[in-house]
Amino acid sequence: MITKTMFIKRKLLLLVALCAMVPVASGQEQLLEGKGDIYDDFPSRGANRTHYYHPYITWGLHLGSAQAMDIRTHRSHYFDLGIRYKLKFNRFLSAGYEVALSNSSFCLSDDPQRSFPDTIRYDRERINLLALETGLYYRINVDKRRGNYIGNFIDLGVYGRWNALSRYSYRHKPEEDRVVKYSKYYPDYVNALNYGVFVRVAYNRLVLFGRYRLSNALDFKLKDTYLPQVTAGIQIGIHK
Repeated sequence: MITKTMFIKRKLLLLVALCAMVPVASGQEQLLEGKGDIYDDFPSRGANRTHYYHPYITWGLHLGSAQAMDIRTHRSHYFDLGIRYKLKFNRFLSAGYEVALSNSSFCLSDDPQRSFPDTIRYDRERINLLALETGLYYRINVDKRRGNYIGNFIDLGVYGRWNALSRYSYRHKPEEDRVVKYSKYYPDYVNALNYGVFVRVAYNRLVLFGRYRLSNALDFKLKDTYLPQVTAGIQIGIHK
């Protein structure tokens, strides 16, 4: 038997349900009419609008051998995590800046001709550079009509980096049951500041990049010793 109190409660629940359906129906109608873009309230902000920020993640390899400083390329990695700003000028041209935290890891080879940092050979030697990076770029968009998306583009730019943390380390096993590990932080032969140029070719989120370091990562006094200057890899833009 339905009491008066239960009847009133059911009416209230029905009223609440109806009220909840109104904005949902309204939102669906806007989407059907093509007005459901999240950036509608901010007409100057969006992936293909005047202002846009988005995060990105990068992975690459340091390529080539260095004079008196051969490396194992397949174990010498570059990684960064950053955020990028884009300012759109027109349909084809944009510009912007980016800031990232990066790590460059150089795995030194066991080439007997290598003389840096010394002539002693260990099972595994590595130089790690943890850096804060910033860059400026120009962007050429190569697709004319793409909606509110990043689209396909080519970036040309310059970058600078501050090596906030540097470390030389090695691992050696002189005997079967003994392992020796050594680390030296902030070795005096690592330069704190570096700079270079880069190019990126993108298909929306997927980006292929290459960059060339114009400065020596090591002390200028070591004229015949330098780390590889070319880095190439992929980048993923985290956006629509």
